[in-house]
Amino acid sequence: MALESVIEIKDLVVWARHGVLEKEKQLSQEFRITLRATIDGSLACASDRVGDTIDYSALSKQIHSLVQETCFDLIESLAYQIALVALGFSVVSKIFVKVKKMKPPMPYDVAYAAVEISLDRLSQTK
Repeated sequence: MALESVIEIKDLVVWARHGVLEKEKQLSQEFRITLRATIDGSLACASDRVGDTIDYSALSKQIHSLVQETCFDLIESLAYQIALVALGFSVVSKIFVKVKKMKPPMPYDVAYAAVEISLDRLSQTK
C-alpha cells in the first residue's frame, strides 16, 4: 500500500552570491529556500527508521552547500539545481522548490523576488 507523504523544509536561510548584477556576485545576499518532497512514506511509517525516508538534516546540508558554493545569474537555475539534489534521494518521487531572494537590488521596496519550480522523477528519466 502506497502512502503519499510530503516532507517540507521551509525557509532554509543561506547567504550566497547569485544574480545578474556584478555587485550581487561580490556581496552575499539572503536567500530562503523552501522545498516539498513527495515520497512513498509507507515503509518509513512501518519501520520508524530515518533510513526509510528523507533525512531532512542531510538534505538541508546538501542544499545549503550548493546554494553557498555556486554562483548563478538566475534563481531559476539555482532552483533547478536544488531540485536535482533532492531527486538524488531515491525515495523522492516529486519535488517542489521555491527560492526567495530577500530584498533584491531594485529601485522598489519589495520583501523578496522568488521562483517556484516542480519536477517529478518520471520527467527526469525520459
